[in-house]
Amino acid sequence: MKILLPDLFGKRKITGLELQLKAIQNIFSPALTAMLSEQVWGRGAINPPIYPDHTAASAANNYINNDQVYAVVNKIAETTSLIPFYTYYQKDERKAAKLRTLTSRQFYSSKGIYDIMLMQAKALDEAPETDPLAELLAKPNPYQSQQEFFLAAFCYYLLCGEVFIYKYRPDMGGSAGAVIELHILPPSNVILHISRDYPQSVTSYEFIVGGKSIYKSIPPDDIIQIKKFNPENSYGYDATSNYSRFRGLSPLVPARKLLTRLTSADDASVSQLQNGGLPGIVYDKTLGNEEVSQDSLDLMRQHFFSYIRKAENKGAPFFSAGEKGYIPIGLKLADMELSGLQNMDFKRLCNIYGGISTILFNSEAAATESNVKEMIKQMYTNICLPLAYTFRDKFNSELVAVSNWPDKRKRFVDVDISGITELQDDYQQLANVLAALPITPTGNEMRELFKWDAIDNENMNLPLVKQGYSLIDELSFSMPAPIN
Repeated sequence: MKILLPDLFGKRKITGLELQLKAIQNIFSPALTAMLSEQVWGRGAINPPIYPDHTAASAANNYINNDQVYAVVNKIAETTSLIPFYTYYQKDERKAAKLRTLTSRQFYSSKGIYDIMLMQAKALDEAPETDPLAELLAKPNPYQSQQEFFLAAFCYYLLCGEVFIYKYRPDMGGSAGAVIELHILPPSNVILHISRDYPQSVTSYEFIVGGKSIYKSIPPDDIIQIKKFNPENSYGYDATSNYSRFRGLSPLVPARKLLTRLTSADDASVSQLQNGGLPGIVYDKTLGNEEVSQDSLDLMRQHFFSYIRKAENKGAPFFSAGEKGYIPIGLKLADMELSGLQNMDFKRLCNIYGGISTILFNSEAAATESNVKEMIKQMYTNICLPLAYTFRDKFNSELVAVSNWPDKRKRFVDVDISGITELQDDYQQLANVLAALPITPTGNEMRELFKWDAIDNENMNLPLVKQGYSLIDELSFSMPAPIN
């Protein structure tokens, strides 16, 4: 018995038993979790929550701590937020539908912009400032102007891949049940609750702050969720399941390695500047002729490599004992090309956000005034307008269409691109196009294209026809005589 006890209860045996127990737990734990989850979620007692991914918080941290992420995101969001959103009344529902079609694209040519402006003039009439929806858009809440509201909304959308807008409806008073304020909820503080049966849908939203629920069961009709497509498709009813397809995909998730490189390059350049000089070795002159064992050399080599790999030691010399001598090593190839690598990585970051040109960030020495103007116009047509129209369509489907207005007029939220000075250089081309048409729009329609007031004259509502044209049957042709 004395011989068997150490063998049964020795450290090695106990460690082996612990490993076997963990292996058994790994086998049966998923099945047990699934069984318990099915009992809790599967019976429909509780809708499974979808917690915000950690990337929502990390995206905000990158915006705050990484100047390159801040520069790109803020440039796009701030520029787009300056495009005003207005309320219109629909004159022609079919033309309004055609207007949606004309704006559903990722690139807007000069011809496309003309078509949008012309169709907007035909389909919509601007609502007065006293319209309740116009007042809501002009001042979404007591704390934000329209520009501040959309700046925050665009930033969350570009950083986290989603944004949640809360439609506040008072319970009492003359405005009971009507949407009188719009508030942006940070995506990292929003939990989604999903239905059990397929096809699944969001049954409610929950807003938390500091782990405490502020709004526990927000109906889906009171939230406008605008999100980017997320292909992640994890199913299950347990609370640890992500249900990622119901959350937007942050553009910074595919850029994780790129952000690591950008951060590491910044850390390395700052450390080199702080330490000063070229990296080198300070060595002991008195030990130059003594024989050193291989173990000592290996230990010194290990200490040396451990020292130089730390970012805070970039450019600092490595010290050894005894009387000192100094051997400069010089910069490594990666350090010598640090500036070039940073420029390349910054271009990759710009590509993630729609290919915004680095010329707009003073990163190109060869940039000219004409190049800058062209790149600003390209930013509007390729990035800002698609972003603005994405929000416009969501507002029309989830705010305008589902709200009860005091009258029966059909409202339409749209952006006004006529005030974008970077696109007004093409007005001369627009005038040339109108002048070349054999039959032009009416005088008032042409004035509306240029955002001028209509003239109260019946002749201004008639199309204009150029002189000098004749019907073909009114012309007499003399046939040439046949040649013998």
